[in-house]
Parts: sequence; C-alpha cells; structure tokens
Amino acid sequence: MNEVKAFSGLLLALLAGAYVSWTKTPESRRAETKVELFAGTPDAIEGLRLVSSTATVSVGFKKGEDGIRYPWFTYAAGKVTRGFTANKSFEERLASFAPFMAVRSLGVLSPSELKSVGLSGKGERKFTITTRSQTRIFEVGGRTHGARDHYVRPEGRSEVYLVEARVLGDLEFPDGHFMQRRLVEASDEKTEKVIVADSLGRTRTLVRRSDDSPAGGFWALESSPDTPNETWGNYLDKLMKLSASEYLDDTTRFEAQYRPILEAQWFGKDGKVTGAVTLAKEGEGKNANYAARSMATRAPVKVARFTAEQLEHDLGSVLDDAAPTKPTTTAPTTSAPTRTAPTTGADSAPPKSPSKKNRP
Repeated sequence: MNEVKAFSGLLLALLAGAYVSWTKTPESRRAETKVELFAGTPDAIEGLRLVSSTATVSVGFKKGEDGIRYPWFTYAAGKVTRGFTANKSFEERLASFAPFMAVRSLGVLSPSELKSVGLSGKGERKFTITTRSQTRIFEVGGRTHGARDHYVRPEGRSEVYLVEARVLGDLEFPDGHFMQRRLVEASDEKTEKVIVADSLGRTRTLVRRSDDSPAGGFWALESSPDTPNETWGNYLDKLMKLSASEYLDDTTRFEAQYRPILEAQWFGKDGKVTGAVTLAKEGEGKNANYAARSMATRAPVKVARFTAEQLEHDLGSVLDDAAPTKPTTTAPTTSAPTRTAPTTGADSAPPKSPSKKNRP
C-alpha cells in the first residue's frame, strides 16, 4: 500500500512537471525588475517613429509664434497623409519614452520562441527614438495575451523585453488618443472675461462671476456684471464645446478660401490671453464647410457643421444691440476678421487688438 502511495505521488509530481514544461512560455522566464532600454529626458526628444507594414506614425516638434515648442503628429498610410497637433495627454506620455523602460526582460529566446513572439526577422515593426545626441531603434513583435504588452528587442541585440501595452499601443492609433481636438483649453473658473466679435466689428465683452458667489458661477455682460446672462452663457458653452474633427490638409486654404464668422478671446485673472478662436466658413447653404483656428490647435481644423451653423445663426441675435466698429459692409471673403476696437458702448469696447503671437 505504501509503495502504491509513493508511486502515485511520484506520478503526480511528474505530471505536474510535464504540465509546467508544456505550458512554459517566454513570458514566464522573466525578471521581475524594470529595465531601462533608453536613457534620457522628455525635453531631449526630437522625434519618435513607429513603422509597420501598413502605416508610419511620426512625431516631430514645431515652435509656435509664441515661442513654445509643441509636438506634431504625422500619420501616413498608403496615399493618405495627415498631421495634427498633439494634446496634453501626449505631452505627459513623453515621459514614457525617455527614459524608455521595459516591464521586464525575457532573456535570449530560442528560434522557435522568437517566431512565437513575432521577432523571427520577418515583418517586425520598427520603433525609433531620436534625441539631440543619439538615435535608438527597436524591433517590435507581437503582444502578450491578457496584459497585451509588446515584445521588444533593441536592434542589434539578442535579449527580448516586454514593454507596457499603452506605451506603444496608443501610438498605433494616435488620432484617437493624442489629437488636440478642443479649440479652447481655458476653464470658466480661471477666466476673467471673454470678448466675442463678428466680421462686421460688433463685439461683446462677457465677464465671469466667481463660482464662489451666492448665485454660483455665471456669465454676465460687462455693463451689468451682477446680472446673470443665460443667453450668452449658453452661447459660450456651445462655443467652448466646439471641437476639431480633423486638421486641414492644406493650411493655406483657411486664409484664402474661408470667410471669417466670429472671433473670441479668453482672458485669465492675470489679464493674459488664455484662449482664442476664429470660426470661418467656406461656401453657402448645403455646400458650406466650417473650419476654425485656435491657440490650442495651432493649425486650422475642420469642425462639426451642425454646431458651427448654430453658432453662426445665433451670433446675429446675441450681438444685435452691439455697436459696429465701422459702417456695416459686406464681410470680405479672404481676409481675417476685423480687429478694430469699437469706440463706444460699455459692452463693445475690448482692449487693444491682440498682438500677432496671441492670435489663434
């Protein structure tokens, strides 16, 4: 009986060992400590590139008229190429690339294991990090089950690593994760006033009353700052929710073919411009297209026609009693919106026209 029990125990142990050996994957032979694959700091990055058999995603950096450096995406797939400004989420994500960290090392894998993780030398994607002083290329294979981490191997080396799923995964579909879509980043709580003007020079200045006041936060005309103005509040809310659907391929079209409808500027508590939007229109009726340029997007973008039409339609009624800055004329078809300051009217006198660097 004891011999039977002993043999039974030995058999179970052998079966367990066989099971572990059979189910063993490269992922199971891993160090549990993060590994630095590329040293550096986010501000030293000059470019990123992820190349696959179907598309190339590149990130470069531009300098705006305000002197601020900002990331710019270029997505190329077949004959289609589009670009867009990166949002704040991506600016925070830059810290994931310098230093570029692996979740763990899997060591040197056998040829069969390399094939199973997509690093056999056939069709790997390439991920490149470029800084001021160096360029590093990584081969990107498949993804793990469950966590969806990426198998990565530094070019010219044998050791394979796992890189967290979101670090590279979000780069594959950048417009869904990193496109700057909001036209205005200013918040009501940090805004002192907003100036809205149409192409005829009619303007209104709205002030934001404190959210700590007994009546709560609200918008009011500058001439009656203690009286909530729901009409203007709703209009500004709709304007701030207007977002980009995509960026114009030809940025010169905005100046050449779009007719300005309105301009709006947001000012912070310190008096500095925190947001600016120019909404414009191309064509009329069913053939009309709307686009906008803003401090946040930095480049002209297409916007939703339905919301833009509402903003255009409602602008006349909310500005009806605002004095024009000059005799009413037909709005120009190619020039920028009128920026001459009105000479009369408490609600119609904005500060001096913003300098070029503050224009959207």
